[in-house]
Amino acid sequence: MAKERGNKKLQALANSQSRRSFIKKGTIAGSMAFVPWVFPGKNIFQPDSIIQAPNENASTENLLQSGILDVTSSPFLADKTGEKDSTKAIQEAVNYARDNGLVCYFPEGTFIISDMISCEQRVEKLDTPRAVAGMTQHYWDVQRPMVLMGSNKGKRPLIKLSKSAKGFDDPKNPKKAIWIWAQTRNDERGKDEPLWGKEQGNISFRHFFMNIDIDVRGHAGAIGLRHNGSQGSAIFNTRIMADGAYSGLTNCCGQGGGTYNVEVVGGDYGIVIDSDCRFPILTSCIFSGQLKSPVSYTGSAIQVPTVFVGCSFKSLGDSCIDMSNCNSYGGLQIIDSVCEMQKGGSIVKTKKTENIFIENSYSKGAEFITSEA
Repeated sequence: MAKERGNKKLQALANSQSRRSFIKKGTIAGSMAFVPWVFPGKNIFQPDSIIQAPNENASTENLLQSGILDVTSSPFLADKTGEKDSTKAIQEAVNYARDNGLVCYFPEGTFIISDMISCEQRVEKLDTPRAVAGMTQHYWDVQRPMVLMGSNKGKRPLIKLSKSAKGFDDPKNPKKAIWIWAQTRNDERGKDEPLWGKEQGNISFRHFFMNIDIDVRGHAGAIGLRHNGSQGSAIFNTRIMADGAYSGLTNCCGQGGGTYNVEVVGGDYGIVIDSDCRFPILTSCIFSGQLKSPVSYTGSAIQVPTVFVGCSFKSLGDSCIDMSNCNSYGGLQIIDSVCEMQKGGSIVKTKKTENIFIENSYSKGAEFITSEA
């Protein structure tokens, strides 16, 4: 009953103010709120001086009226001490924030999870089916931006995978700790509904993951974060600790979005990019200590071009970027970056000659720029 009353109170507060008035206010006890839906379809990455954390001493009511949902507030009560499992609390807070146009806010602390946090852009059934790009849709996406934002006062909050978490220990079947994704709206062949659980990256708009660190160390099949976002989506200001894990990231934001100031330490791979990734753009990212390769490509479909600007790759394997596991790719640009290796080998491992552009970048320890696998 207490939780039910808490949900009704939250709903009343969320409904008391329209999104338009929230945008007009945009302040939390003197701090600026970050509202990605103000500029739909545009990348609005801003420096820390602009993106400010809310006043953590403000009341739940004041935060909600300003568009902020604190995951530690009632009725969710996620534990920031790192002593209790917060999987259920965080999942419920993420869903509630999405459905009510709120920022899902994590204060400083450690949050333990034992299963994947699914941040899903949902679809709903149409009254009349549509046809777009040769595809039929009986369902359409519900555009409600998901924003997971951590405090930038003191240490960034940490989401940590529990040592006892199940399903994260098979590198042949890796599992994501946090997944920000859009359910496809395209009908499955021969059906009047989509394939449930299938991702569609090119409709994943205006979703943000920022100022939150992730720890998936010690799980051989764990992935820290997958955020295959497009227009207006971003990942920035996060450190993913992945020693003994599969990878820090799979896919990242591009195609009108971007990935900024991300650091991945350890893992077999820093980031694994498949053919669903939407023109990934990575700026000021650091990948270090990966056993196999900081960047790896996979998939049978055509891989769209990738751009790395101002990035650092420190590989423990025989390449900084491994493109030998995908059949076809559209190109690669490495600009103003550093590529370091300990074992020799090549900066880019390829199956064949491809479009690779490297400009104003430094290399150490590599024998070749490119080499066939």
